[in-house]
Amino acid sequence: MSTSRLRLLSAAAEVPHPVLRDRKSIVAGTLIARSFDATLVPHAPTDHDVLHDMRTEAAAAAVSRASCRDHNTTLEHHLDAVRGALGRAVVGHGLAGERGPVVGSREATVPGILARFDTDLARIDCIRCGRANGHLCNGSELDNATMRKQPECWSPFTDIFALAMTAAQDAYQAYVPDLPAFSGLPSTYVAFTTTACDGSAIDARTMFPPRDGLPARYAEVVVDIPRGLQDPEAYHRLAYLLFHEVIVHAVQAARRASARKPQGSQCAFAEGLVDSAAFRILMHALDGRGDAPIASMHGIAGLSDRFRASAHGQREERCRLGAVGSDGAGELAARARAFGRRCFDKLSDVRGGKEGERWAIRLALCLNLEDLDLARRRALLMAIWEGVDAPSFLSRIGACRALDAYLEHADVDRLRAELGAA
Repeated sequence: MSTSRLRLLSAAAEVPHPVLRDRKSIVAGTLIARSFDATLVPHAPTDHDVLHDMRTEAAAAAVSRASCRDHNTTLEHHLDAVRGALGRAVVGHGLAGERGPVVGSREATVPGILARFDTDLARIDCIRCGRANGHLCNGSELDNATMRKQPECWSPFTDIFALAMTAAQDAYQAYVPDLPAFSGLPSTYVAFTTTACDGSAIDARTMFPPRDGLPARYAEVVVDIPRGLQDPEAYHRLAYLLFHEVIVHAVQAARRASARKPQGSQCAFAEGLVDSAAFRILMHALDGRGDAPIASMHGIAGLSDRFRASAHGQREERCRLGAVGSDGAGELAARARAFGRRCFDKLSDVRGGKEGERWAIRLALCLNLEDLDLARRRALLMAIWEGVDAPSFLSRIGACRALDAYLEHADVDRLRAELGAA
């Protein structure tokens, strides 16, 4: 096990999360999404329509009720009102009995929907939170201090961020060799910020403030959450998004002395090669093979299977040509992701099995820390591909030896020279 000194630490954001009105609608929508889970598979076309109508009616209450706009009404009381609307929707559709149109497992019953909402709601106590923090959220700027302390109402988001940070820390400690080049890395402070947005999709990005540099690195992961969030799949994709931002971007080019800059969605190195490593680390974490305490995180407990399925689906979509945008840039980004992913798979196949995967992950994470701009990342990735996919057996052996040597000396310029990445 490596004892690399790379450290990932949480940092407080200046304005960490949305205003109270938006938080009310987002938390209510999230509880609705978590209640109408992906396991609720209708057994007839009309069942799908009924479930959709129920979810839509409850979601409308989440954003339109007076309690959402009234700052004198706590978030908890707003959730009580939304729970009432959900209960009325159940009765209105004739589903108040023990079983509704969805049959199968107990979780897939209509009472199961209500029970899941009630379980999440029971953990939120605004009065207790207000007493503990010396302030009851009322829509003022003082709310920011409470939100920086990660209250229970925001745990569906902060728990996933905490899991991403823990898994990233574990991964870099496990895979990055204990060499002077890596052991002297500065600590990386990562702030987590959420913003309210229109639309239906959750999105994320990483930014680097001006103070990023030495003696410490700083990054800010920003997640845009729809005010009308209600779709379980939209919520489940958050795990993959946050893992990607923390593992791939928050620590990228950590060996650079100056401030870092985002390298864009068309960077095959980050969005394909390193993302492939991040994806596998995420799968291991959700399988419980890491040290991240999933079971103790209320915000994500019991959702590992759904996060896994969403990550698989989203990753395939990101590599599908034309899946992102329609102006040509989306297709270029998809091509870049697909090429970087092929490079990772090729590296894994060189050694084969678990050892091959570990080797590919190790290379991806180490190279992600190097001070390489976009052009040099692109050239190095192409040189790696041409080396390990060369027609000549001796050429492939030479490329693998150069990559093995890099993991011993951590001199990326030497690696670039040996692979011909001018």
